[in-house]
Amino acid sequence: MARVLAISSHVVRGHVGLDATVPALHHLGHEVWALPTVLLASRPGLGRMVKHDLPADALAAMLVALESDGCWPSLDAVLTGYFPSPQSVLPAARAIASIKAAKPDIPVLVDPVVGDAGRLYVAQATAERPVHDRAPPQTANRRAKARTPAGTTCRRRTRFRGRATSGEA
Repeated sequence: MARVLAISSHVVRGHVGLDATVPALHHLGHEVWALPTVLLASRPGLGRMVKHDLPADALAAMLVALESDGCWPSLDAVLTGYFPSPQSVLPAARAIASIKAAKPDIPVLVDPVVGDAGRLYVAQATAERPVHDRAPPQTANRRAKARTPAGTTCRRRTRFRGRATSGEA
């Protein structure tokens, strides 16, 4: 069993973000420390976009508390998903740098969620720059062992103008 820190969105309706990640990892026998960056009534594209962001300073306080409690050495993996703003990326990036200092070989998976089917879920300014450009050097995306961008994110990053597939997430 692995202990995973998962930092992403929590969605009440629509199985994405932590609502999809936590049950899947639990099913595989892993312990998940789920830290939401935002609370959404429905996943984007499914219903009204009602959301409550966890302020960056609150996210930072949660991560600092975990670090102060000496939790980082007990982690086996970190994954990140949806961040509502560039400011919310910074505390996670700092925490990942600290986690990597405690456990240099820990796997970090970055899922740079910005939208799907050509629609943005985040502000244009957030989508225009990759996570590693918003984070301090040596953190988050640059320390990731894996990245899982969806088609919209890939097209935005590469300027590819092809069509989205019907099953794109």
